[in-house]
Amino acid sequence: MPSTYSPNLRIELIASGEQANTWGITTNNNLGVLIEQAISGVVSVDVTSSDVTLTHLNGASDQSRNMIIQVGGSPTTSHYVYAPSGAQKLYVINNETSQIATIAITGNPTGGYAVPPTTAVVVYTDGTSFYPVN
Repeated sequence: MPSTYSPNLRIELIASGEQANTWGITTNNNLGVLIEQAISGVVSVDVTSSDVTLTHLNGASDQSRNMIIQVGGSPTTSHYVYAPSGAQKLYVINNETSQIATIAITGNPTGGYAVPPTTAVVVYTDGTSFYPVN
Protein backbone atom coordinates (compact mmCIF):
# COMPACT_ATOMS: atom_id res chain seq x y z
CA MET A 1 0.00 0.00 0.00
CA PRO A 2 1.46 3.40 -0.94
CA SER A 3 1.83 6.31 1.42
CA THR A 4 -1.26 8.46 1.97
CA TYR A 5 -1.92 11.88 3.47
CA SER A 6 -3.90 12.80 6.58
CA PRO A 7 -7.18 14.55 5.73
CA ASN A 8 -6.85 17.64 7.93
CA LEU A 9 -3.17 18.64 7.84
CA ARG A 10 -2.12 16.70 4.73
CA ILE A 11 0.81 15.06 6.59
CA GLU A 12 2.40 12.15 4.74
CA LEU A 13 1.57 8.81 6.35
CA ILE A 14 4.34 6.43 5.32
CA ALA A 15 3.06 2.98 4.40
CA SER A 16 4.63 -0.08 6.04
CA GLY A 17 7.82 -1.05 4.26
CA GLU A 18 8.09 2.18 2.28
CA GLN A 19 10.97 4.64 2.23
CA ALA A 20 13.56 2.22 3.58
CA ASN A 21 16.65 4.17 4.71
CA THR A 22 14.99 7.49 3.74
CA TRP A 23 11.92 7.65 6.01
CA GLY A 24 13.72 10.14 8.28
CA ILE A 25 13.50 12.83 5.59
CA THR A 26 9.72 12.53 5.44
CA THR A 27 9.42 12.28 9.23
CA ASN A 28 11.55 15.40 9.75
CA ASN A 29 9.45 17.28 7.20
CA ASN A 30 6.22 16.14 8.89
CA LEU A 31 7.37 16.99 12.43
CA GLY A 32 9.81 19.85 11.92
CA VAL A 33 7.98 21.80 9.24
CA LEU A 34 4.37 20.80 8.65
CA ILE A 35 3.15 20.14 12.20
CA GLU A 36 5.09 23.15 13.47
CA GLN A 37 3.42 25.28 10.80
CA ALA A 38 -0.01 23.98 11.86
CA ILE A 39 0.61 24.77 15.53
CA SER A 40 2.44 28.09 15.34
CA GLY A 41 2.81 29.18 11.73
CA VAL A 42 1.87 32.65 10.53
CA VAL A 43 1.05 33.57 6.95
CA SER A 44 0.12 36.96 5.52
CA VAL A 45 -2.35 37.31 2.66
CA ASP A 46 -3.04 40.53 0.77
CA VAL A 47 -6.67 41.25 -0.14
CA THR A 48 -6.07 44.69 -1.64
CA SER A 49 -7.40 43.80 -5.08
CA SER A 50 -9.15 40.42 -4.78
CA ASP A 51 -10.28 37.47 -2.69
CA VAL A 52 -7.56 34.98 -1.72
CA THR A 53 -7.71 31.19 -1.90
CA LEU A 54 -5.22 29.67 0.52
CA THR A 55 -2.88 27.11 -0.99
CA HIS A 56 -3.19 23.52 0.29
CA LEU A 57 -0.62 20.90 -0.63
CA ASN A 58 -0.05 17.30 0.38
CA GLY A 59 3.20 16.88 2.31
CA ALA A 60 4.55 20.36 1.52
CA SER A 61 4.49 23.77 3.17
CA ASP A 62 1.37 25.77 2.28
CA GLN A 63 -0.76 28.71 3.42
CA SER A 64 -3.84 26.93 4.79
CA ARG A 65 -1.87 24.78 7.24
CA ASN A 66 -0.72 27.85 9.23
CA MET A 67 -2.37 28.55 12.58
CA ILE A 68 -2.49 32.32 12.11
CA ILE A 69 -3.76 34.04 8.98
CA GLN A 70 -2.92 37.74 8.83
CA VAL A 71 -5.23 39.48 6.38
CA GLY A 72 -3.63 42.67 5.10
CA GLY A 73 -3.58 45.18 2.33
CA SER A 74 -5.65 48.25 1.53
CA PRO A 75 -8.94 46.95 0.11
CA THR A 76 -11.75 49.37 -0.65
CA THR A 77 -14.42 46.65 -0.24
CA SER A 78 -14.85 43.50 1.81
CA HIS A 79 -13.05 40.36 0.65
CA TYR A 80 -13.04 36.61 1.25
CA VAL A 81 -10.20 34.35 2.29
CA TYR A 82 -10.98 30.78 1.22
CA ALA A 83 -9.71 27.68 3.05
CA PRO A 84 -9.81 24.18 1.55
CA SER A 85 -12.99 22.15 1.93
CA GLY A 86 -13.12 18.99 3.98
CA ALA A 87 -10.33 19.85 6.45
CA GLN A 88 -11.13 20.46 10.11
CA LYS A 89 -8.88 23.14 11.59
CA LEU A 90 -8.54 25.86 14.21
CA TYR A 91 -7.39 29.29 13.00
CA VAL A 92 -6.58 32.69 14.40
CA ILE A 93 -7.67 35.27 11.82
CA ASN A 94 -6.10 38.69 12.26
CA ASN A 95 -7.87 41.17 10.00
CA GLU A 96 -5.48 44.11 9.74
CA THR A 97 -7.55 45.92 7.10
CA SER A 98 -10.21 48.62 7.30
CA GLN A 99 -12.79 46.32 5.66
CA ILE A 100 -14.58 43.13 6.67
CA ALA A 101 -12.62 39.98 5.82
CA THR A 102 -14.69 36.81 5.64
CA ILE A 103 -13.00 33.44 6.14
CA ALA A 104 -14.93 30.77 4.25
CA ILE A 105 -14.59 27.35 2.69
CA THR A 106 -13.87 27.21 -1.03
CA GLY A 107 -17.21 26.85 -2.77
CA ASN A 108 -19.27 27.83 0.29
CA PRO A 109 -19.10 31.58 0.95
CA THR A 110 -22.39 31.48 2.89
CA GLY A 111 -20.76 29.31 5.56
CA GLY A 112 -18.09 31.91 6.23
CA TYR A 113 -17.35 33.99 9.29
CA ALA A 114 -17.06 37.77 8.87
CA VAL A 115 -14.12 39.23 10.78
CA PRO A 116 -14.59 42.93 11.56
CA PRO A 117 -11.90 45.43 10.53
CA THR A 118 -8.78 45.58 12.73
CA THR A 119 -9.92 42.58 14.77
CA ALA A 120 -8.42 39.18 15.59
CA VAL A 121 -10.67 36.18 16.21
CA VAL A 122 -10.28 32.47 16.87
CA VAL A 123 -12.43 30.33 14.57
CA TYR A 124 -12.70 26.69 13.66
CA THR A 125 -13.97 24.87 10.63
CA ASP A 126 -15.65 21.50 10.33
CA GLY A 127 -14.60 21.44 6.68
CA THR A 128 -17.88 22.96 5.53
CA SER A 129 -18.41 26.18 7.53
CA PHE A 130 -16.58 28.43 10.00
CA TYR A 131 -17.60 29.09 13.61
CA PRO A 132 -16.30 31.47 16.29
CA VAL A 133 -14.66 30.07 19.40
CA ASN A 134 -16.40 31.62 22.38
